[in-house]
Formats: sequence, structure tokens, C-alpha cells
Amino acid sequence: MLRFLLAGHCFLLWNCTPPASGGWRQVASMNDVHESHGAVVLPDGRVLVVGGHHVDATKRLVDTVEFYDGAADRWTKTAAMLEKREGAGSVQLLADGRLLLPGEHNTLTGSELFDVATETWSATGSLNVGRGGHVSELLDDGRVLVAGGINWLSSPPPSFDSAELYDPVSGQWTFTGAMTNKRAGPMEVKLADGRVMVLGGFDDANAVRFFRSAEIFNPTSGTWTLAAEASRALGSAALVRLRDGRVLLAGGVTRSGGMDTSHAEAEIYDPATNTWSPTGAMATARSQFPLLLLDDGRVLAVGGVLRPAGKALAEAEIFDPATGTWSSAGRLAVQRWNHRVLRFGSGALVVGGYNASGQLSSVEAIEHL
Repeated sequence: MLRFLLAGHCFLLWNCTPPASGGWRQVASMNDVHESHGAVVLPDGRVLVVGGHHVDATKRLVDTVEFYDGAADRWTKTAAMLEKREGAGSVQLLADGRLLLPGEHNTLTGSELFDVATETWSATGSLNVGRGGHVSELLDDGRVLVAGGINWLSSPPPSFDSAELYDPVSGQWTFTGAMTNKRAGPMEVKLADGRVMVLGGFDDANAVRFFRSAEIFNPTSGTWTLAAEASRALGSAALVRLRDGRVLLAGGVTRSGGMDTSHAEAEIYDPATNTWSPTGAMATARSQFPLLLLDDGRVLAVGGVLRPAGKALAEAEIFDPATGTWSSAGRLAVQRWNHRVLRFGSGALVVGGYNASGQLSSVEAIEHL
């Protein structure tokens, strides 16, 4: 009986595909390719994936939206976005269960809302500044912050220091305090006290200069204050808040002579002391990858790209804050970067991304970490 139950469990959740390495296995692929997309876990446990970058060969903008039901191992398409936009990484799940998608890489000012219950999109207030490559964060009071970014449709493309707040009650965007630096493509994380840290990024379309500086937004005052600088000027790194309130910064690229180099180094920011301190480096240098906080307080890093080689990665690693060390978490079946990783049961789900073959529809999961 136990063998039967386990076999059934394997069929329902993991489709019994042989594991790639360390417990990773491919599950049902999406109906469309999705890279630099939005991805959230809904309160009912389903996963929702939204949009993505254009498809290289056809330049088609990916505006499709899909639900994933893990129990059935099935992806189902739902209503497409109202506006086709390049990328959807700034999507936010609001407190009332709707999804907000503001702007994006082709710098539309338009914002739209997705109602999960009715599976319909509706227009909402427009951004005051058309921007892509910006950060977005759901604040503790239910508003959404967007900051920075760049307008790729202008020549030359300007980057921004401006920030805006979305009120889900009024459906309107209003300017708030501007950042100290113009930043496109920065990293961000919400601190335990509700403030938002923004770090790194670049200041113009040529990305000649990355920043090592960080600044913190206070939602109560609507102002930014400079924080301690990271050890390196970075782009395409990953940030995550640890259980104790500190922030882990890992990987990313530095630029010299127009060439990007990926790094394996990691450091930790302590908001209580406003200081950065080095911690153990990853085994694999990587950029354009996500970090995921696990239930037990450890952190998963998976995939990414190695610069300047441009090689997509399959390696996964886990960081233990107690020891400051990384250990292997196996290898994905498919190398990928610009993908998304989500909590899924007691494991993780890796969705879409990009590699030498182009945008990906493939999805992988691990049951336990």
C-alpha cells in the first residue's frame, strides 16, 4: 500500500520524470515560452505566470498568462494581458488577491490589474513616468512602490531617479521622494521593518557605470536615505532578506572595459548596524538568477549565466546563514537564466528562462530541500 501511495504521489506531483541531479525533475511544460516574466504563488497554492520578453526569432511579445496546478501537473492558459509589453518582472500580488502589472521594458506607462477570481484584466491608473528595468515592491500598508528604471524608447534612453506609489483603493499613481541616484536595473529587497532597500544598477543605456551604493526608502516619510555601500559595484545580482532581518547579496556582474564578469562572492547587510560583511562565496559564479528563502531559513540559488562566456547554468546551491557556507543542491535538467524560482510545497519550482536555445517553456521542481 505504501508503495502504491508513493507511486501515485510521484505521478501527480512530479510525473515520474527521472531526476536531473539532487532531486530535480522536469514537470509539465508551459503552453508558451516565458523569460523575464512575472510569477507568483496564489493563496490557493496555484502558480500564475505572466508575460515575458519578446521571442528572439519572431520578435513576438509574450503577453500570455498561465496557471499551474501542481496536483494535476497541468498548465492552463487564461486571459492575455491588455497591453503587450516586453517583460513582466514587476508584477505584484496585492493584499486583496489581485495582481498589479506596472509599466515594463518597452516603457509603457499603462498599468493593469488581473482579477484571479474572474480571470480578467482591467486597466488602472497610469504611471507618471514610462519606465522599464525598474524595481517594484508591495509595501506593508498595501501600496506598491516603483522606483528607477529607464526609457528605452527615447534616444538616448534616459534612466530615472524618480519613484511612484500606487494606491489600490484609488487606482492612482503619485510621485514620492526621488532616489539619490538614477538607477536602471537595480536590485531591491523589503526590510523587516517595512522599508525598501535598492542597491546597484547602472546609470545610462550603455551601462558604463554600475553602482555599489545602496539607499533605503521609508514609506512613512516618503524619503530615501543612503545606506552603507556594498563591496563591489554590481548589476544583475540577487538579494534576499534572511529570517533574522539581515540581507544576503550574492553573485552579479562587474564591468571593466565594456566587459561583464560574473562573480561568486556574497556579503550580508545588517540594517541594525548599517554595515556589510563578507560571507562564504558560492561554488559557481553567476548573474541574472534568483534567490529563494526556504522554510528553514536557508537560501536557494539556482541557475543564472556566467559572464563573459554567456554560458547558461544548471547548478543549484544552498546557503546556510548559521555557518555562512554554501552546499550543492544538485543540477537542473535545463540550463537557464532570467528564470523564476518559487516556493512549492516543501520544495521549489523553477519556471522558464533563457539559454542558448532561446526562451524556455520548461519547468522543473524539487520536492524537498
